[in-house]
Formats: sequence, C-alpha cells, structure tokens
Amino acid sequence: MPRETFQDDGRIRTFMEGTDFYRMTPQSNLKTGSTLYVLANDAGSYIAYSPNAAQPMGLCDLEAGTYLLRWFDTVDGDTIEQVLAVAAGDQTWSRPPEIGPEAALCLKRLDGVTSQ
Repeated sequence: MPRETFQDDGRIRTFMEGTDFYRMTPQSNLKTGSTLYVLANDAGSYIAYSPNAAQPMGLCDLEAGTYLLRWFDTVDGDTIEQVLAVAAGDQTWSRPPEIGPEAALCLKRLDGVTSQ
C-alpha cells in the first residue's frame, strides 16, 4: 500500500477522534451551501463535508449559541479552529484560505447543551 494512503488515514483518524462521530447519524436534510454530507447528533455536534467548498459550507436549522468550528483540509491535514456566535436558522461559513476546497467542518455547540 502506498505511503500516502497511510498518511491520509492517520490525518483523517486524528480529525475524527476529536469528534463524537460515534454518536452521530447521517442527516443530509441539514446540508446547505456547498455541504454534501452531514453527520449530526442532538447534543449540538455536526460534521459537514464538501468535496469542493468553493462556495460557503453550511447547516440548516441550527440553534443559536456559541460554537467551536474546526475546519479540516482532507488533502493535507491542516486544521483551523474558530469560536463563533451563531444565530438560529440556516447558516453558512466560508472556509479559511488555508483550508483547501475538499474540506470537513466539525461544529460543536459550547453553551446551553447538556453533555450526553
């Protein structure tokens, strides 16, 4: 197996281990913008993915609150974190310039959610 395959696997594994993906289910009805796939749980955690985030990525029906946004470049493994106040409803965010167009975005609500 090529070395790059192992490197890719390690980067993706590291990103996913920083999430609670094991509590999420596919919820494509929450996608908006250039988001193609969404995993979500009721505790205010989401993972959005786009193979081409030339346009902003987004989620529908968010609750208002403070969220940690962790952007992940699926090609080179770069990660950027932001803490933002998010209004209720449908929201989109432009990926940081350091993150390539194939991107994942993990959102975790930081306030008002009881841990499960």
